[in-house]
Amino acid sequence: MSDYAIFLLDEEGRVRTWNVGAQRFKGYAPHEVIGQHFRAFYPCELQDPKWPEHELRVARETGRFEDEGWRVRKDGSLFWANIIITSLHDDHGRHIGFAKVTRDLSDKRRISSLEDEGRRMSTRGRWMASFTTI
Repeated sequence: MSDYAIFLLDEEGRVRTWNVGAQRFKGYAPHEVIGQHFRAFYPCELQDPKWPEHELRVARETGRFEDEGWRVRKDGSLFWANIIITSLHDDHGRHIGFAKVTRDLSDKRRISSLEDEGRRMSTRGRWMASFTTI
């Protein structure tokens, strides 16, 4: 499961567990991140409007939250991620926190961007060819 960052959050969004995948592509060792709020993994522009808290609220209310967007590694670099947050409950139905799974989709996004650029160039090339034959 090293392709995925899988970790648990308490009810407030503080990291409680940290797997090898999380360490590998986010860059934090467990002792650096356990107890910290997961807001640290978001770009500043998403921290200010309290987007991480919104994600937890939706997961708590609906059972699950899923999104794609930019996330931040320890070194400050950005990566495109798919995230799923699931609300966790004990045997009595009490909310006890969240499970968060993050998958790095940077390569997929880069390939998609290159494909889009290729389509634009192909269209531009056809347009130029029709223009020069007039």
